[in-house]
Amino acid sequence: MVINPQVGTNADTSTNANMNANSSGTNANSSGTNANSSGTNENMNANMNANANANSSGEPVIHFKGTSKTYTNGSRVLNNINLAIHEGEFVTLLGSSGGGKTTLLKMINGLVEPTDGSVYILGKKLKDWNIIELRRSIGYVVQQVSLFPHMSVEKNIAYTMSIQGQPLAKSLKRVWELAEVLRLDMSLLKRYPHELSGGQQQRVAVARALASDQSILLMDEPFSAVDEIVRHSLRQEIKEVQQDLGKTVVFVTHDIEEAFFLGSKIVLLNNGRIEFSGSALQALLPNQSEFTQKFFKSKGFAAYLNVTTIGDILEPEQNLEAEVAKGSTNTATNTATITIDAQETLMEGLQMMLKTGTDTLAVRKNNKVVGSISMGNIYRKVSE
Repeated sequence: MVINPQVGTNADTSTNANMNANSSGTNANSSGTNANSSGTNENMNANMNANANANSSGEPVIHFKGTSKTYTNGSRVLNNINLAIHEGEFVTLLGSSGGGKTTLLKMINGLVEPTDGSVYILGKKLKDWNIIELRRSIGYVVQQVSLFPHMSVEKNIAYTMSIQGQPLAKSLKRVWELAEVLRLDMSLLKRYPHELSGGQQQRVAVARALASDQSILLMDEPFSAVDEIVRHSLRQEIKEVQQDLGKTVVFVTHDIEEAFFLGSKIVLLNNGRIEFSGSALQALLPNQSEFTQKFFKSKGFAAYLNVTTIGDILEPEQNLEAEVAKGSTNTATNTATITIDAQETLMEGLQMMLKTGTDTLAVRKNNKVVGSISMGNIYRKVSE
């Protein structure tokens, strides 16, 4: 991986991300204390719904148009960013430290203002938003969990709803729903943050970010502080939640495999510019820029094999079940009788082929053979 640090820029440090995230939440909450009457909240929600409906026609939910950011010391952290993020997309931001990932993320909820160009959220210019209304409509999860230590888990999750004046019964119902979605044991709801594991705390933070049914979720390296086993579990859960709820997610990470696993769109930043934007597979093609090729290298290829399932490139074969049942091999189609589940990854498929000395595996789904996969399939997929 090529590292091109940007000297004198603190835009992407997790410390600043946490400080700004916490301060923004505090400022938003304190500034909005007097604006929490039920009438005001109804107006805010009505405005949000109107904006959301306006974007159901296919207009980007988040749109950067020629956006740049230069700090007072002359450091240019973003340079002419043009990026459209549509409803339901899971966008992962990758790049070297200091490349502008966190700065780009913070612009979405107004923590950083552009020097040049424009940012549109739900079809509305960032500068035209009521900043408190905007921040309450966007979930934000950062690396260091910033739960309120004096509040129970239940109250932490319900916090945004409480300052919006939502009825207690409605808030509690939403808390219970999110606890179930994020696999938080109900017995944990009465505990305090210090009584939870790192993974449990991060689940609470995600639940709080989703509590008011925000359509946009921003995540700044949210899983980097937990161990690898918990990290893999949280990845799977947030992916399922995003797909089930249809949220638009923008996710900063340094982990290529994490970006490939989660992202429907990968955005690679280099010194404040977008170097690449597209799918994980497109990122590995040889026609990409020199920086993109160096950044992903063999790690990108291995990451793709580790996150792509066999079912994703499956070749259906109607008569394969009978062939496997007979224990024979159909030489015409080079079908093997050794089976593997469709949910296994391409990497696991390749390892099984090497271990068994075959170049083709029969693929099972729900205990039924539904097709086959070969080394040739894999090669063609990553070369197309």
